[in-house]
Amino acid sequence: MTDREKTIVVWRSAALGDFILACPALYEIRKNFPDRRVLLLTISSGDKKQRDKVEKIYASSTVILPWVELAKPALVDEYIVLQDTSLASLSNLKKEISKHEIDFSVIMLDPCAPYLGRLKKILMMKFISPFTKIYGWRSRGSLNSNNKKQLKTQGLLKHHVHGPLTFLNEMETKHPYPRDSEVKFQLSPSEEDEIWAKNYLVESDVVNDEFIIFGPGAIHDHKMWPLENFIRLASMLCQDSNYKIIILGTKQDYSKAESIKGIAPSKICNLAGSTSIGQSAALMKKAKLFIGNDGGAAHLADAMGCKCISIIPGIEYPDSIEPWNSKVLSIREEVYCAPCYNFIACENKEKFICMKDISVNKVMKNINIVIEMK
Repeated sequence: MTDREKTIVVWRSAALGDFILACPALYEIRKNFPDRRVLLLTISSGDKKQRDKVEKIYASSTVILPWVELAKPALVDEYIVLQDTSLASLSNLKKEISKHEIDFSVIMLDPCAPYLGRLKKILMMKFISPFTKIYGWRSRGSLNSNNKKQLKTQGLLKHHVHGPLTFLNEMETKHPYPRDSEVKFQLSPSEEDEIWAKNYLVESDVVNDEFIIFGPGAIHDHKMWPLENFIRLASMLCQDSNYKIIILGTKQDYSKAESIKGIAPSKICNLAGSTSIGQSAALMKKAKLFIGNDGGAAHLADAMGCKCISIIPGIEYPDSIEPWNSKVLSIREEVYCAPCYNFIACENKEKFICMKDISVNKVMKNINIVIEMK
């Protein structure tokens, strides 16, 4: 087998949002190793309950993790989705990996990822390809959530884009670490999805750059801005501007979207549960603005070049998970219990105050900033 056919194996455990935040690192692999094939190994989450939630949301998709298709062929040549990390699954994966001539492997982690979790990933990669050099795991980690403040003070707890990029600092042959302005996502919907979006907008009498996308859904309740706020915001937009609103989301978001649409049915379209990831991405490329809860849809919109107002809970520190190109537009509220680093639920007796305290007027102020941009 020639050098041109050698393969770089990348491991990234991620659902939509975290996958997108790893794409700049995939771009750097492609840029620095253009003669290598890139094989992505992925799973939506190492936690079964979280995997089940993700699988339920995307159960109707013909592809298990549909967002990975956006990265082909620009960032990855091939990908394998694991159903779980059981010994049987890893043994089957090992057989598949043996068909490739592996150059090296990269584990893509979040900044200061826990040591125990990264050890499990190292052992997994060593099991499936015992003699392969592994990069991406040597950065400072955390023992648990109790030392997050210390890590932040030390400047180690950075934006999640930086975690997967750390492999560049570990390689024997140094490759330049990208400046913030050089970070690229390089995702794109298919030509078929682009045509669908164009036709949908024509049929719906919606003009490019004259519509705003709402994303009112989220996997967890404590990441949701109150529905009544989205309704009030839609009412203000429909009264004070000529922009139409398209609501995107999953089937679970349909009823919320219908409540918002009821404000002005002639100016609001409900596509929650009706579009694929690729079709949503194609619409985002043509939208004036995306407004929604922190999550995969916000990061997808940002990666498509759409201005994005992400409404962010107090789970992590500021400048951790804001959409990369729209950090200044993102909105969060300072509350006494933040950051809580509870990714599953809000345990505060004053439930969801980090989201409830974000006012409609605060979001509207940022909308006006975008509308006034040329």
